Amino acid sequence: MDLSIIIPTYNRRDLVKYTLDSVAPQLHPGVAFETIVVDDRSDDGTEDFIKASYPDVIYLQNPRKGAPAARNTGLQHAKGKYVLFLDSDDLIGEKYFKKKIELLDQQPTVTACYGAYEAFRSDGAFTIESIAFKHKYPLLTQPDSEKTHLVNYLRGYYLPPITVIWRKDFLTNLGGYDESLIINQDVELMMRGFFEGMKLLAINDGTLAYNRIHSLDNRVGSRNSRAKLEAMLSLRINYFEDLKKYRLNDIEYKKALSLNFFNQWRLFRNIEPDVALEFLNWSKKVYWPVDINGGKVFKALTKILGPVAVVKLKSIFSKQVVNTN
Repeated sequence: MDLSIIIPTYNRRDLVKYTLDSVAPQLHPGVAFETIVVDDRSDDGTEDFIKASYPDVIYLQNPRKGAPAARNTGLQHAKGKYVLFLDSDDLIGEKYFKKKIELLDQQPTVTACYGAYEAFRSDGAFTIESIAFKHKYPLLTQPDSEKTHLVNYLRGYYLPPITVIWRKDFLTNLGGYDESLIINQDVELMMRGFFEGMKLLAINDGTLAYNRIHSLDNRVGSRNSRAKLEAMLSLRINYFEDLKKYRLNDIEYKKALSLNFFNQWRLFRNIEPDVALEFLNWSKKVYWPVDINGGKVFKALTKILGPVAVVKLKSIFSKQVVNTN
């Protein structure tokens, strides 16, 4: 068995059909794979629908513990040499697997392989018109790109997990997903992989995965925004500790993580100001001052006034522009 596709789901009967149709065997010739759906005890008829409409799909149930636990259950049952975690509302384009599996077979030191994706906004079927944006994360096709990946992730620049095909033995050695997390579970898994020496390589083979953006979200990880912010803060503090643990002292790593902390402060300072302030404090601890994005005037003011003052000034100016229009 080449590949195990693991799909956690909860109350997505009307969406999972699009996902399962996208991984129909006839759309992916040359690859032997199994599809495993792990249902977090849906109560919308998902079980009956999948068993009746997709008899070749392996259907498992999990005791409503969230997506990370469901993914781990799928991993425990997976028989493939490689693993893809596919969300139950996303899609895989035709022939997405073949070249990536070949790359992993031919380069045994590569831990995981990824490809291009597009994000689409729809609560139903995919259409060209529903594409919201195309691939944003760079396709790093050359060896020795570990540092670039780690810098990207420390900055907060992430790959959708649906694009990544892992070696199963590496995932198993990592211990799978952290089931205690309520947010950023995919990011934390990737970060743990990078710290443990993961070699991630892209292949630009002309195929695409499709990441759905929509408003239908009742998963465990979507609840309680303050708790999510606190969890995000804790994870980033852990990344800082991991940089020290693994003696990754390159200043570029610290700059990237400091900017990540700073951007969270920018995003949430008017929503949860006390938690946001902790993000800012950690930004200053990791590396200061941060080099924030902006035009020449913005950067010049940053050097004179400092990043915090410039962000606040920009916010005030933006409100004044809105009020005068």
